[in-house]
Amino acid sequence: MNKFYLIVALWLIAPSPVEAIEKDNSKWANLIESTGQETISLSPDGEQVLFLHQIKYPSIKYLSQQRIQLAGLDFYTNLSSRVDTKQYSRATLLNISKNSREEIKTVEGVIVDFNWSPDAKKIAFLIQNNTNTHLWLHDVIKNDFKKLTNINLSTSLGDRHLRWLPNGQAIIVKKRNSPIKSSEYIRKKPNLLSSDLQTDQGRTHQSLLINDEMKNQFISINQTKLVKVNLNGEVSILTESSLLNYFSVSPDGNYLLYSMLPNKLSSYLPYKKWGRSYNVINIESPTAIYNLPNLNDKINLPKSKDSVPIGARLVKWLPSHGSTISWVEASDKGDMSLPQIYHDHIYKLESPFSGNKKLIHQVTWRVHDVLWGLSGTGILQDWRYDSKQARTTLINAQTPTSTLIHQRDYRDKYNDFGDPQTLRTPAGYEVLVEQNNNLFFFSSGQSKKGIRPIAKHYNTLSNLNKTIFLSNAEHIEMPLWVANNTLIIQKQNNSSAPQYYALTNKSFKKRSYFTLVKIKINLLISQLILATKEMTD
Repeated sequence: MNKFYLIVALWLIAPSPVEAIEKDNSKWANLIESTGQETISLSPDGEQVLFLHQIKYPSIKYLSQQRIQLAGLDFYTNLSSRVDTKQYSRATLLNISKNSREEIKTVEGVIVDFNWSPDAKKIAFLIQNNTNTHLWLHDVIKNDFKKLTNINLSTSLGDRHLRWLPNGQAIIVKKRNSPIKSSEYIRKKPNLLSSDLQTDQGRTHQSLLINDEMKNQFISINQTKLVKVNLNGEVSILTESSLLNYFSVSPDGNYLLYSMLPNKLSSYLPYKKWGRSYNVINIESPTAIYNLPNLNDKINLPKSKDSVPIGARLVKWLPSHGSTISWVEASDKGDMSLPQIYHDHIYKLESPFSGNKKLIHQVTWRVHDVLWGLSGTGILQDWRYDSKQARTTLINAQTPTSTLIHQRDYRDKYNDFGDPQTLRTPAGYEVLVEQNNNLFFFSSGQSKKGIRPIAKHYNTLSNLNKTIFLSNAEHIEMPLWVANNTLIIQKQNNSSAPQYYALTNKSFKKRSYFTLVKIKINLLISQLILATKEMTD
């Protein structure tokens, strides 16, 4: 063949420079996409797993958005989310018993929050597209995906932003107010900052709200209303506009507990150190019913690291009751150095919240957390800075009795008993995972021989604990979720990306009886080798 015709033929069949660039970009885009982490969520019935692929590298579209730092947080000025809000590109649903996967076909945009319905037949999503965040609903049975309402929602404050009513017929979300343009901010007084309120030396914090303009800007970005959205799209307003932070629905679905930031925003402290006010309202006739003691700002506290501000802390619903709230209050003015036996009190108050609070438990050290189960069982975690000790104690919402489960020096990682396992309900509160009078604890399994994560159960009747899962030495197998005789683990080593397994046997310890359902295989090293080879070729 003539060389001229050969060159022409090769030119005709060869991809154009634009096509080659697009092909290469597509390969690199897929490779970058594969490096993101998976967030998994077990359905309330323990039969399905929702996989959400986290976006590790946001698009230029989001990175180029105007940003502002206020009170230690980083916000997008035109979006209803923070810069550190997790974004998910896609969602996959896996049925554990059938070992079948189904991709949930969402619309354009990124997923910024999600929540299962109580019957595990639906999944609600918050999808952010351009400057708006909308509520969408996926029907697992019908494989249908639809928008419930056009109102613009917010995910700027708090951690989770969707709450189902227990009957599964409505969802509570935060409606974003129309933001004030920066040109409309009015400076009411000079930028003067006095140290009179801060009597002791404290840490230096960045991006504090040192003037009225910054405070107005923070309010403009974060002021929201709680609204109820029925599955037919009907919207009902539940609260007035405020700086809403956390909210959850009572187990019987009649009441809503929510927290707000202080009316007067501190110029000395970042957002995480501000106080909170907790309120309870009736969902059907949304009027304020009960206000808990306001939690003060974390300023001018006693120097001990286990000192706390005065007011209600760790406010949550009791899962064992229809509508009873529990909380912790310091009985020592927040100062652990005071010579007294009990330093924290755990209280509860039943609906209609018109009576006196009842004392559940008196705590000799400082409460770190209290977790409750459907049976009324509770796990109390408390600590003492002076002695460097931490304890895990079994308590009950009905009686003052308690049983010490474990105590250790909290610096001793080799002797860590583990953290109690909970499941977050669709209504927004956590419950202890209980099965046949057993509670479950997961620990990292650190030892002199390496890291081998452990899962164990603690029997509340015999007060004995037993290891039910121990990671192989060749891999790191991290227990993630446990429910209904199913243990979800993440397995990885230095040459393979995380893989997820469902261990569906009653005896998790005997590996010969394991039933392994392979959920995901994502060998990142192989992908890198393949992609690099294709690029160079």
